[in-house]
Amino acid sequence: MTGRETRRYEMLQRVSVFGEHHRESFPEAGPVRNAFDTISEVVQQIGAHAMVHHSTAREGKGKKDAARAALEAQIAVIWRCAQLMGRDRPELSDSFHLRRPRSDRAVLIAGQLFSRQVAGKEQEFVNLGMPEDFHVQLNELITAYEDALQAWKSSRTTRRTARLNLDVVFSRSSRAIQTLDVVVPNCFWNDRATLAVWERDRRVEYPRVGRRRKQVRSGKFEVRSGSEMAEVRRTSNQQPATRN
Repeated sequence: MTGRETRRYEMLQRVSVFGEHHRESFPEAGPVRNAFDTISEVVQQIGAHAMVHHSTAREGKGKKDAARAALEAQIAVIWRCAQLMGRDRPELSDSFHLRRPRSDRAVLIAGQLFSRQVAGKEQEFVNLGMPEDFHVQLNELITAYEDALQAWKSSRTTRRTARLNLDVVFSRSSRAIQTLDVVVPNCFWNDRATLAVWERDRRVEYPRVGRRRKQVRSGKFEVRSGSEMAEVRRTSNQQPATRN
């Protein structure tokens, strides 16, 4: 998840806890209870999708990079031996080309080409200190790298699916939060302490950017927080009735 999504996820967790602590203050059936139930489900789903999104990315790439490094090391050793033998047999060194492959696919192709060139010449490499089964080891590294590449591609598909699921789940939470933003202040308009807790839990904390917040307005009416609206309602209720 992005930093913005992480902060929003933390806010949803707090809102879910708020709903559980004040469950008795809301009707069992109705938009408020449904909205809190949705938030609780969303919190669980976000945690599951986020875990898949991050774990598959790290695990798949880690295995791929390790398999690539092992294959590149074996290719480099074979190339150095071929260059040494090529001092007396130029055609041998010319058959082993070593470039710096950029892509994962290029590394795999280089390993496969070296395996073909080594076939039938194993003893010459063994005479230079290579293990007797170095050709077998090379083929095993190629196979392991192929498997790691395939697993990495599969993990990328899984990661993209998890990313899409996160987008859907966050969208669900937005509708539920919109409902609670209207109804919760109405339910606790005469309870300053609880309303303050709600506003604290509902707030999404973003890093300060050193700018003054501009006063938010909607049309010609000022948009106020729940506690401000509650204060307006309390003040209006305390005003004495005027006689006609």
